[in-house]
Amino acid sequence: MESFYFRSYDKIIATANNVNELLDAMEKLSSSNPESLKYHVANKDIYNWLNYIDEKKLAAKLRNTKDPKKAIASIKNYLNPKPKK
Repeated sequence: MESFYFRSYDKIIATANNVNELLDAMEKLSSSNPESLKYHVANKDIYNWLNYIDEKKLAAKLRNTKDPKKAIASIKNYLNPKPKK
């Protein structure tokens, strides 16, 4: 599986090999480099990578998301769905 690389000015600032690592990286970048995170979410880089690694259900949830906080919340909900009553 190909890794996802978060870049800032041609420098790799974080990587992810799966959805859990993606979430961890996104949470860290939300405080350490929010502009890079925003760029990758808004440019649909994360959406495209999720499709590439066959996480199509999660990718669909992020298709129109431009806000990193909403993207993080969607990934958390996907990984830990709330039980239905």
